[in-house]
Amino acid sequence: MSLTKKPTKATLKAFIKKHGTENLFIKISYEHNGDGTYRAASKDYSFKKCETEIRDQEHSLGIKGVYVIGGKNFISSFDDGVYEGFECGNCCINFFIAIKKESILK
Repeated sequence: MSLTKKPTKATLKAFIKKHGTENLFIKISYEHNGDGTYRAASKDYSFKKCETEIRDQEHSLGIKGVYVIGGKNFISSFDDGVYEGFECGNCCINFFIAIKKESILK
């Protein structure tokens, strides 16, 4: 995935809209531990099919596990040879949202 501009929250929204939740995968590497003190490493560090999130669409972008904040999100392109998409990190979570590369060829 070649980008000329730095990816933003709008880039993530467009990626999700273009590919649809049913074709996306998510991997969470760090998430808020729930007690408000720090981020903890995810117990399952693997890609999973995305599920629709109905609550808090502004931050979840409609996908369970996604959490983008209004402030500083660090977003970059991601390609590991199998999955291609974006990595996003902020003070609450670090996740990857991607499609399988084989689906790009179809």
